[in-house]
Amino acid sequence: MKNQITNYLLDHGIKPHYKGFNYAVSAIQIIIQADTYLPIKSVYTMVSEEYGVSWQCVERCIRTLIEASWRTKMPIRFIPEKPTNAEFIMDAATHIKLLLNGGDEATPSA
Repeated sequence: MKNQITNYLLDHGIKPHYKGFNYAVSAIQIIIQADTYLPIKSVYTMVSEEYGVSWQCVERCIRTLIEASWRTKMPIRFIPEKPTNAEFIMDAATHIKLLLNGGDEATPSA
């Protein structure tokens, strides 16, 4: 699953040289594997435990990743302005779940 998440992020212009890249991959994987809704702070805490950093570091690094990618015209098709961390992670998780379940990426309805 990590390969699919990594490829999705790379395909959407997310650069892997940021610390937040690996944190985002882990956060998206946690959301995909969760059976129920997880608050974003809980996700940050789980990622922070995996990498031995604070949850605040995880949040800040993912935010920096999104901001840097957005400045370089990140092609997220359905979000007209820079997403919050939670929006970014949930959007990516939703699309990857669809891909993993054999479906195509969701298309906007008119």
